[in-house]
Amino acid sequence: MRFMALIVTLCSWLMISTFAFPQSGESFLMAWIVSLLVSGISIASPGRMSLRLIISGLAFILFWAAILLPDVSMQARVSNGLVGALLFVLGIVPSPLRREDAKSGA
Repeated sequence: MRFMALIVTLCSWLMISTFAFPQSGESFLMAWIVSLLVSGISIASPGRMSLRLIISGLAFILFWAAILLPDVSMQARVSNGLVGALLFVLGIVPSPLRREDAKSGA
């Protein structure tokens, strides 16, 4: 449950920051698409590592888009980059539910 709450919080901040910081149209659209996809996937992903890896892939794309897209302010780059990095870490680290399943299966 904490996993979904953290993901939705980060995605909400990503949506809010698109209005708070000056960004190009491509960066704005990228942030919104990634935040909507990650929010939706996070709802279906507890206990499913394959879906969490999709979240990590989208976060990786967001991180590099924050660095490489032109006409984006430094605040937006830092914000989008940090959100991308945090989403990546959250997607890679197994949840406690997943760890308990691994212990009982061994």
